[in-house]
Amino acid sequence: VNLRDYVQLPDYIWEKYAKGVISKTHMSDVVRFALLSEKGGIWIDSTTLLTGFLPTYITDAPLFVYHSDQFGSSLLSVNFISSCAHHPLVEDTFLLLLEYWRHENRTVDYNTTALMWTIATRKNEINSKLWREVLFVPTGLKEILFNTLSKPFSKEKWEQIQSLSPVHKLTYKFQEFGIDTNAPGTFYHQLFVLDNVTP
Repeated sequence: VNLRDYVQLPDYIWEKYAKGVISKTHMSDVVRFALLSEKGGIWIDSTTLLTGFLPTYITDAPLFVYHSDQFGSSLLSVNFISSCAHHPLVEDTFLLLLEYWRHENRTVDYNTTALMWTIATRKNEINSKLWREVLFVPTGLKEILFNTLSKPFSKEKWEQIQSLSPVHKLTYKFQEFGIDTNAPGTFYHQLFVLDNVTP
């Protein structure tokens, strides 16, 4: 499968990616905003676990993102984005990313994409209004399971976690986060070793 068959990007993006100037992480940001801008849909990172149907506040909204309020500004969580095609905030963020990489040959900040999103939300009153209309659902809601993986498994707690959110952001770098993948009796062991995700 050739990514170029599905997404149209300027040559300088492909060239900088090939040279390693744009990392895989930040290239995926460019790709996700390019696809969502043109086609709409839902971008879900491969390290995300879904344990139920997505709620209508996600599927029926023209735009939904998890985000957190920090120091008076909202930090976008890019690993789960639902958008209609040509949504102004998504399109403006995509264009800002293209301009950033047109002029830069390094990543100034790991959260560059989230910063571009913040700029887009403040571009004009229309964008500001569109951002205010997005339902605030905190990023932490989809990270509860991740923060529980090392704890002793409890069916009651697992049901509570699922009731709070069907979306769970995980990682493939479990050991880097201090999660013992060999410890028996933990949430990790129950869900991913015994492969028993359902209660």
